[in-house]
Amino acid sequence: MSPEEAFGQYLEAMSLRDRTRAEKLDSLYRRLAANVDVMRLLHFVHLNLGPIVLRDHVNPEAHLEARARGWIEGSAPRLTQDGLNAWLDWVEEITPHTRLAPFQELWRVATGW
Repeated sequence: MSPEEAFGQYLEAMSLRDRTRAEKLDSLYRRLAANVDVMRLLHFVHLNLGPIVLRDHVNPEAHLEARARGWIEGSAPRLTQDGLNAWLDWVEEITPHTRLAPFQELWRVATGW
């Protein structure tokens, strides 16, 4: 099941009084999910994993986007201060919600290989 499908099922299961909270979670989820490939790259670079791991386990578009945003630099990518801040901000935003299945899935996508 994709993270998007899991989140859709989670929203459908919520009661009506929780809809406002659900809408806020939906907005947060979409924002975090939009950057999950780039966050995966930032996480792997932060762990100082080698170029083979990066090549085999990270979407090439994530490299281009991270470079365009100024979050990584060098031929053997390393995080810029902005890149480290972006990764830590993403982690700070997702952490309170990692007990919810859709956010757990995002976390797995961003940090696992």
